[in-house]
Amino acid sequence: MAIYPTANSTNFNINLADKSGTNGTVTLTSGQSSSSITPLAALPSAISNINISDLEAAINTLNNAAQIGISSSSFSSLFSSSFLSDGFTKSQFITDLSTPTNQDYLQPGTRFKDPQIISCTVMGVCTVQISVYNPTAVVPFPIQLPFIKDSVSSKWLVYGNQQPDLRNNFTSYAKLVTSSGVIGVGFEFNIYAPVEASASGNTFGGIPYNSASVSFQNAAGVIDYTIYFVQKPGLAASNSGCDKNSSNYSGLPIANLANPSSNVSDNLTCNTSTNDFADETVIRTINSKILAGGYQLVTKAYTSNNWTGTPVVRTDIFPPAPIAASNLLSPSYFPFAQVKTDSTGSYLAISNSSPFIQNGHQCISSLNSCDYDKSPNFTYSTAGASSAAPTILRPSPAWPSGQKITSFSLHLQDSKNGWDIFVTN
Repeated sequence: MAIYPTANSTNFNINLADKSGTNGTVTLTSGQSSSSITPLAALPSAISNINISDLEAAINTLNNAAQIGISSSSFSSLFSSSFLSDGFTKSQFITDLSTPTNQDYLQPGTRFKDPQIISCTVMGVCTVQISVYNPTAVVPFPIQLPFIKDSVSSKWLVYGNQQPDLRNNFTSYAKLVTSSGVIGVGFEFNIYAPVEASASGNTFGGIPYNSASVSFQNAAGVIDYTIYFVQKPGLAASNSGCDKNSSNYSGLPIANLANPSSNVSDNLTCNTSTNDFADETVIRTINSKILAGGYQLVTKAYTSNNWTGTPVVRTDIFPPAPIAASNLLSPSYFPFAQVKTDSTGSYLAISNSSPFIQNGHQCISSLNSCDYDKSPNFTYSTAGASSAAPTILRPSPAWPSGQKITSFSLHLQDSKNGWDIFVTN
């Protein structure tokens, strides 16, 4: 059972929603008597009969087996024979985890800690969020693993998300422009086929998909918002990020949001992120339904470039936590970055950074923007993802004498909510 308070000027409401997403929500309002509250229906037996301690023991066993080795029989025996995750079979998945060049590689000595049950379905599948501690990472990063209780052995085994060879890597982001105090929010995606990408040695490249759509909808299929994506090969010569075989490729680019059919191949963008939402009504509607449980993100990917033919479809259930919205944020939430000078020259001091981890390049520049093609006028950090957010950024190597920082850009992640965080001046 999850509790989510919402406040307004006249009262205080509490929404109760079960994590299976099967029984809806009951709202408790201020001044309401207990006799007038309609209780939630009883949970399905497949959920109410789950032995949580057995599931916790299975996660501890998985952690111990990982210390022996990701490719060991002790580790693989903890996976269901019916395992499927983003198109990976059991053997493919374990190979992917143990291959150093792959995106999902787990280093020797990796530990799994802090399990938290996100949801359990009426089929008896429980999704558990686990903190992954890689030996070289300063802070952990979260992963979600679905488990199922094996009917023969009565043991909980890793089941996978039972999804096809398709990922969307949905992330919501929040952005602060420090000079104006303006906060923007939007969505990011990387739509690609992970099994094919792994085989090709390119994180996102070699995918078979040329168009796609992502819909935000409830369990009954009522859609609140849809975003379309389309391949844009016409820009490959001028922007290698549009070529799906390029190392810079980040998945299918977003099509024209208002009229996707007008999005021709030479459209002047290769973005996989939306622009900031000028009207956040749709985000707040989505958040209200996410918190009620069972809300879905449905991705359909096509080999055609016009959303025709039979799509590959995956359905993700949102955990009961909101996506980034400006009504949940203020400038004080973000890291505070300030240009300072000492005997060594200009540097960027960053405070309030402890809730965040690195999720991209951190840039300082003596130009009006972080133009990565104009060295030595800029410096950017190459610290890996999941490293602690920096507290100081200095020019390295040293800039020519007299140059000062005039612009900066930070790309971090809220390690609690999973939001991408951008701070720029």
